[in-house]
Amino acid sequence: MTGPVWRRERGEAKICDECLREVESAYVEGTVTDNEFADRRVLCEDCYRAKIAFIARAD
Repeated sequence: MTGPVWRRERGEAKICDECLREVESAYVEGTVTDNEFADRRVLCEDCYRAKIAFIARAD
């Protein structure tokens, strides 16, 4: 299995790549290659919701 995926991670402090806030729960975009997840971008819940709403309106 390969390709881009989103994963929700909790319990570890991360910095949102959009608003730069430190959060305990974040959505992490990454790629899966050879069944290994590699992080690419971290979004807090608010930024993730804004991104999804923007994509939904673009249709």
